[in-house]
Amino acid sequence: MANDHEQLMIDLLTPVVAVPVSTGRGDELPYLRLRRVGGAATSRVREDVIMVFEWYDHTEMEAQRQLEQVRGYLMERAASVALSKVIRSVSELGGPVRLPDPDAPGAERYTMTLSLGMRRRLTAS
Repeated sequence: MANDHEQLMIDLLTPVVAVPVSTGRGDELPYLRLRRVGGAATSRVREDVIMVFEWYDHTEMEAQRQLEQVRGYLMERAASVALSKVIRSVSELGGPVRLPDPDAPGAERYTMTLSLGMRRRLTAS
């Protein structure tokens, strides 16, 4: 089950990549898997979210190319007015790099880790 920041990224990337995007494994190749793996609140309204993005595809070349496009999209759009209300910054912590997945035979996986400066979800106290 996706948390708020994961769901926001799924909603943002699904129309852009035109493949299934989720926090779990896809049924068929290609697909994009993303998961929040860390981060912390930096203020009352901002949170640095560390997220791993994994592109699974038929070929290593295609997995790398597609994940690099996701990275470029997020980095270019972070400064745009439309996204800056939700994603304030994007910093690359690692990748894109090939990382074979022993649980997905026949699939090529490229992965990257990004730190996303995002708006916190505020709850009533």
